[in-house]
Amino acid sequence: MRRTAYLVVTLALAALAVGCTGQGASAPAEPTGPRPYLADADAHGYLTYDPRTQALTGYTRDGTRRWQRESVDPYEVHCVLTCPDAVISLRPKDSGEAGTTAAPTAAEAGAPTAGSTGDPGVLWIAGTAATPAGGADTKIHWAASREDWIGSTPTELLISNRGNITGTPLKNSASALFRLSPDGTSAMVSTPVGTTPESGWSGQSVEIGKDGPKMGRAIASIPGPIGCWNPDGTRMVTLGKNPTVVSASDGTPAAGLSAEFASECTSGPSGITVGEYRPSLEGNTGQATLFDGNSFRRMSASNRLTDASGFKPAGPCVAFTQHGRVGFMNPADGAVKSTGIQGVDTWKAGAGDLWALHPDGRAELVPVGPENCPPAG
Repeated sequence: MRRTAYLVVTLALAALAVGCTGQGASAPAEPTGPRPYLADADAHGYLTYDPRTQALTGYTRDGTRRWQRESVDPYEVHCVLTCPDAVISLRPKDSGEAGTTAAPTAAEAGAPTAGSTGDPGVLWIAGTAATPAGGADTKIHWAASREDWIGSTPTELLISNRGNITGTPLKNSASALFRLSPDGTSAMVSTPVGTTPESGWSGQSVEIGKDGPKMGRAIASIPGPIGCWNPDGTRMVTLGKNPTVVSASDGTPAAGLSAEFASECTSGPSGITVGEYRPSLEGNTGQATLFDGNSFRRMSASNRLTDASGFKPAGPCVAFTQHGRVGFMNPADGAVKSTGIQGVDTWKAGAGDLWALHPDGRAELVPVGPENCPPAG
């Protein structure tokens, strides 16, 4: 789920950037105020969260609502193996981001807790059944099952391997960013060294094999938080000012990207898409820059677009949302076009498909082919 610690960090980074420099039905009027968004999705289904009602809902690929939890205030939400099975890391009531209760130890993190959906802890949903488990202030970043997962508390990075939970010290984990490699066999957890994003970052790798997740190498220093991996999983791209390509094995800087700032980045068949967002009195703006996934050569860039966000590779195009509609960018030259497809958020739905979330909280499955990309100028 992107709108937790990740959102806090990216908004802070976006603020720094300002200082340093169709298919489907016709779209309605541009949405205003809080909007529903996709918490996670895959080819099998999707999860939505509506901050207006605090309703978290899981849908299957055909649009059937499998489950819904109301009055939920989550730290993070992720699908478990396939959507819409999910794990929800719940925020303690009447607390800030770090919570007010004592952080659980590795041994306590797997212990069942009683209570309703709104209680501190973790909620596992399989089918239509929900099972509470886990200690207060535990965030699950990735899970294949209730026995195999990667998570954190305010003081530790936790790994559950076949139900055996181990931990390693982790500073400033409230701002931790978790990124999974394209093939799903490795992950990187990056955290700030100090109390602010610009104070430096460190990383902790996790290896994910057939025998479950295991702690990997600790990286003492990286130029910024890891935003995405390149397609072959050998290098990663940092977020923030002067985004940098670093080695996935030890964090050694390999190259700089020809971009001033990266608010987010995503990897796909067309390359690595870097999004930069800037708030302003005239309206928030977004710009996408596409880089080759191996050489990291700059390939194209869009103009700065008002109210545009969520740039990501989708099939042969780059998709984004703007004014409540889905748009597409041509990777060859950055040309963009809007569509009549309703969309306040999007997520990949497998190879060549895209989930487009409507303002009412239901998603439309949009096949993406060459015809969706605007013609090159």
